[in-house]
Amino acid sequence: MTFKRLSFIVLFSYLLLCIPGSFAKETPDGLPEPKPLDVQVNPDVQFSLIDKDFLKVISLNMAHGRKDAFSQILTSKKAIEKNLDDIAEMLKREEADVVALQEADAPSWWSGNFNHVEYLAKKAGYHFYIQASHVDKFFGTYGTAIMSRLPIRESFSVAFRPTPPSTQKGFVTGKVGWDCAPQDKDCLEIDIYSVHLDFLRQAKRNQQIRTLAMMLEQRRRNSVIMGDFNSEWLGSEKVIRFLAESGSFKLYEPESENLATYGNKRLDWVIISKELNYKSYKIAKEVLSDHQAVVVEIEF
Repeated sequence: MTFKRLSFIVLFSYLLLCIPGSFAKETPDGLPEPKPLDVQVNPDVQFSLIDKDFLKVISLNMAHGRKDAFSQILTSKKAIEKNLDDIAEMLKREEADVVALQEADAPSWWSGNFNHVEYLAKKAGYHFYIQASHVDKFFGTYGTAIMSRLPIRESFSVAFRPTPPSTQKGFVTGKVGWDCAPQDKDCLEIDIYSVHLDFLRQAKRNQQIRTLAMMLEQRRRNSVIMGDFNSEWLGSEKVIRFLAESGSFKLYEPESENLATYGNKRLDWVIISKELNYKSYKIAKEVLSDHQAVVVEIEF
């Protein structure tokens, strides 16, 4: 890479980080106002009931489709499509029922100008998906998303308060029906969350996890909370501990040193309500992003 090109990337990164996010309305109790989302239905994939007694989920920070490249700006559309194809192959091989995505791009100048979630849902065979853009700027429109083989019966997004100079973060939630058709009224339902917290400052992550906790307290449903928390269990971090110490949720081997997802750090987690149980928990070996995917089986 030439010095001129590297200088451009550094300057561009500085400018985009200095752009504040939008201010979301708040409810009377201080919670950012949830924004309803339309559930997207993939007509190319036929819906079918899932005949098994556990739920398999995957969480992955997609890194805007660049895989482990330095920047998506320097990655061609063809290369990004190939990277997404690799993610799709992993999802099909693992036969995941629900997938939580972060750094998931809608059509964006810096990542090929196409919707990565729509592309991935078609390639990997997901009938339903939801997507929210917590960032919508000239360079890119992106955020969190959920793809599901199960019917998504209710969905919304929450954007955290802006945290300049880092870009805005947030989460999406989908209430999915287990082992039921979209038209069925009575079936087991569970809330799925795809979460992305601030990477720069622990104080902001602490605020964001409390916002998430307020939503969880309001809904009081069995939940699976997945995403890039930019937080470890060990050391001075309190973000992951905050949910664990609430008494309502459980974590899989939080002190393990063998579940790193970003270099040697465990930043990506799948957290479940105490009424649920882990059947299996592993970190995918494939290099699909600068983060490793978390693959978990959950029993009811």
